Amino acid sequence: SYTDAGGQSECTRCGGGAPLWTTMRKLRVLNEARWVATDGAASEAACGCDVGARIDGDSGMCIPCTTEGVTCPGMGEVLLEPGYYSASTLSVFRCNNPRKCPGGPPGETCADGREGVGCAHCSPGTKPSTDGRCEPCGDLGTLPFVAACVCAVLGLVFLYIMFERSDQSQPTYASLLVAISIGLLLGTLQQLSIIGLLNISYPEPLQAFMQVMKLFAFDFEELLSVSCIGRLSALAHFISKGSVIFACAVLIVVSHIVIVLVRHSSRFKERKFVLISLLGALGLAFYTSVTVTILQPFQCDLNPNGKWTVVAYEDVICWSAVEDPTHAVMIVAALTMLLLPTLLFAYVFVLVRRLPAKVRAADLEFLRAYGFLFLRFRPQVHWYVLVVLCRSLFIGIVPVVPSTVMQIFLLQV
Repeated sequence: SYTDAGGQSECTRCGGGAPLWTTMRKLRVLNEARWVATDGAASEAACGCDVGARIDGDSGMCIPCTTEGVTCPGMGEVLLEPGYYSASTLSVFRCNNPRKCPGGPPGETCADGREGVGCAHCSPGTKPSTDGRCEPCGDLGTLPFVAACVCAVLGLVFLYIMFERSDQSQPTYASLLVAISIGLLLGTLQQLSIIGLLNISYPEPLQAFMQVMKLFAFDFEELLSVSCIGRLSALAHFISKGSVIFACAVLIVVSHIVIVLVRHSSRFKERKFVLISLLGALGLAFYTSVTVTILQPFQCDLNPNGKWTVVAYEDVICWSAVEDPTHAVMIVAALTMLLLPTLLFAYVFVLVRRLPAKVRAADLEFLRAYGFLFLRFRPQVHWYVLVVLCRSLFIGIVPVVPSTVMQIFLLQV
């Protein structure tokens, strides 16, 4: 209560006597400014919400401060804890990376240079840094992206030449060992990338390692400083990630055409086994990555404000075509792109059924083209490639499961 005039017989109660109102003043306690309850206030300006309460925007009355990620130190002041985001109008979202959201008053919760829901994006002309902030791109800001593109092109061309020189129908012990080792390595890296996509916070340097592993889920935006080239919308970002495998396939086809024209006098029919085996091996090796990337729009997380947002695209509201139509478009795009892993699985199933007959007929062309599917398995269990594909598909679906505990459990299967 307070009294702002002399001669009064009683004090005026703050907020008309409503609960959670009090009088406070700010003092410095242990080098920290805090709101402290005070008696004998001489002005209504000393009235405010008690510690643990805030002003309700609709009624103007004090209400308990119970929202996750929000603290109320007193006098209606509202602060967000690290790891949470809100615009100036209080609506709390959870940040995927706490370093991006150091906390503070609503509207001021993003690290330097960051913006958008969940502080997910760097401002134009900046790139992510390791501490969660965004720093100026500088003259060499685009270098990581350009270097990665060049290395990818050279790597695919080199891979084509290696496949061209190998004989999938009669693999040597050394080539078989190398193929199995590379397959196991890629499988492990893709599983690590999926673990990095789970809603789990890691300490450094494990956090930095998990960030690198996201490359195997085609998440290049932060590691390659894509923001220095231009700002992509969530939809454009998703489509670009889903199109990586298609871009690689196009590059392989172009390399095949050029090499056959130059080195093999346009004998395309004779050399088609190289193209088939390389495209198939690429699809098989990154089957998990393709699946988990396409299914990311289905991975949503519930925020303290009651809204669901896409984990990988924090500014996209899930399942609300009125509030945010972007998610509906992403779902349609995802269902369309799911045709790729579905058709690949169906095609492998047909090849498994045809293999015994092709072996009996000594169809060397078939074995040279599709030997990459079966060279890891004994002839009696050639069908086990379908088991491997099913497991890859299953692992790719795991991040969509809403429970983190269940996600971790399923990854052990």
